[in-house]
Amino acid sequence: MITIALSKGRIFEETLPLLAAAGITPLEDPESSRKLILSTNRADVRLIIVRASDVPTYVQYGAADLGVAARTCSTSMAVPLYQPLDLILRVAA
Repeated sequence: MITIALSKGRIFEETLPLLAAAGITPLEDPESSRKLILSTNRADVRLIIVRASDVPTYVQYGAADLGVAARTCSTSMAVPLYQPLDLILRVAA
């Protein structure tokens, strides 16, 4: 089981299409659900919805296998985290 930590807000809204392109969609609407752990269309992937500043902590301590967070969240951690991909999200003008 792969657990992905995400935070609500702008990053979450921009991450959903990236996950969908990878074939991962939540089974419930994350905006209306009060659940913190969401199942996905894939039995081997689940999403954890946490505060933006907590995403690196969940990954650091193994509660999540990977996470999507702002660079400011990951650079403020005392323990360095591996950043396999820099997601630069551009807003169309």
